[in-house]
Amino acid sequence: MKHGRATLRASLGGPATATCRVKLTLTSRRKLGAARVKLSGGSTAILGVKLTSAARKRLARSGNLRVRVAVLTVDAAGTRATARSRLKLRR
Repeated sequence: MKHGRATLRASLGGPATATCRVKLTLTSRRKLGAARVKLSGGSTAILGVKLTSAARKRLARSGNLRVRVAVLTVDAAGTRATARSRLKLRR
């Protein structure tokens, strides 16, 4: 966490010719932040997700924050895939 942004890494498997749009969303009862990026197959990107002011306050008060991460990918053909996970953000 730096400057109100959570840093997360996103990787895309598959052939190097494939390109996908990736949207990463953090939630914990409410939406806490989101980031978008375009990735080509086999590449990795580091995303800085800007947190809402309410999320920053909750994180400052408690020191950590459990969040759900939803990753939506859309390829060139329009095929959508969603992956979900949970993690803990630390101050």
